[in-house]
Amino acid sequence: MGQDAEGVGKITDSMMDDLFLRAASELLRQGSVLSWAALEVFSTDLFVQLLNLVPDLSINLLDDERTNKRFQLRNVALRTVHDFGYDLSKKMGNLFVQRQSIGSTEVMRDVFDVLCPESRPLRTLLQHDRLWLLNQRRNLIVHKRAVVDHFYLAATGEQLALGSTVEITPSDIEVDLHLVRDVGIELLTALPARLTIVDGPAH
Repeated sequence: MGQDAEGVGKITDSMMDDLFLRAASELLRQGSVLSWAALEVFSTDLFVQLLNLVPDLSINLLDDERTNKRFQLRNVALRTVHDFGYDLSKKMGNLFVQRQSIGSTEVMRDVFDVLCPESRPLRTLLQHDRLWLLNQRRNLIVHKRAVVDHFYLAATGEQLALGSTVEITPSDIEVDLHLVRDVGIELLTALPARLTIVDGPAH
């Protein structure tokens, strides 16, 4: 019994150790970064594959002022054409992401609203305040080592002290993963419907 009590005491001490707590906090912050990364990679891959399969959708993106300003394709370098084997007919998705990353909530909202205007559930999820917060937290953690600055406070409205460190909780990770999952499901529901354009003109 005495040995058991001593073992429990050592575990309790280690949990209170500053280095242990700092490491746990860092792992949670990395979990937040990876939650966003999962959505970014998934949505980018779907975007690329859709435009590669249905290049006519490129016109939709160029005709809409929200996305036209993001994808500047007026002057495509000959080197770029060469790199794609002088055939862009099945590489429009790759060409577009060379010009603009699908790596922020603003870009995702604009791009997928143009590509899937009929999908209200997807639009609602991409406009979710929590998704915006996840993206802003990711940027702060990656670029500012999670140290709160004026830009983060202005972008999120969070009530945190300037110069403090953003803390992520296990509940934050759970909520964010559920949201990322839901966005992924809606993307898989909405984007395949656009493949029907193969048999007819883009709308």
